Amino acid sequence: GASRGGRASGVGGGDEGVVSEKTYDSDDESTLSSDAGDEISRHESLTFDVSVLILKARNLKQPPALTSFPVVDALWAVPRGCLEMGSGSSKALTSKLPPPWHERNAGASEPVCTPRHIVTPPADADAVNPRWAHETHFEFAATEAQLEGRSLLLRLQQRRFFGFFTRNIASCSVSLSEIASGPIKYDLPLLDEANSPCGRLVFSVRMMQRCKLMVLLPRVRCTMRSLERHTSQASQEA
Repeated sequence: GASRGGRASGVGGGDEGVVSEKTYDSDDESTLSSDAGDEISRHESLTFDVSVLILKARNLKQPPALTSFPVVDALWAVPRGCLEMGSGSSKALTSKLPPPWHERNAGASEPVCTPRHIVTPPADADAVNPRWAHETHFEFAATEAQLEGRSLLLRLQQRRFFGFFTRNIASCSVSLSEIASGPIKYDLPLLDEANSPCGRLVFSVRMMQRCKLMVLLPRVRCTMRSLERHTSQASQEA
């Protein structure tokens, strides 16, 4: 498009002035409106059908005596700034999280980024290479901006038979924005409290977005069976 130029001058020392020239396109206004639209879309509510399948772990350390086989304690939609608190219990962790972990403020325009707490049963065979094949389904709503700031935190735990003591062995995490747009199956390294690798965790996550579509059919052709081929009374009446 046609461009227009503008000149602005500033006062400098002596007779010399600082002169700057800016040339802008006539499409600048549409670009600004497009940027505003992108910002609005980042705060629009997106709804997903989520499926989390925790499959197995590999190369774990042998658990101590009187300890259960490993379980996976997963927290969905944890704010990234709270991942360093992953060594505590799930109840203690969630109690420290800011809104909207529990609820949003009245009148807030963004959807409740509802979290989920997922716990597998103890593995029933091999404590070093346990298998769970534990699947969970739920509905989840969030904005694009919320997806970028939330993660799925998975923690491997062992529970003692006496005293109900739970010990966090290792953990891993992945951002929800990566899950929504990235791979389905994950094989991630597990890190212990000293941030050292101590095995791997295999799981898969599907986020299927629900979309409202308007379908316009310029032409429709309907072929119906003859009346003799309809066996039910309701079909014949129709």
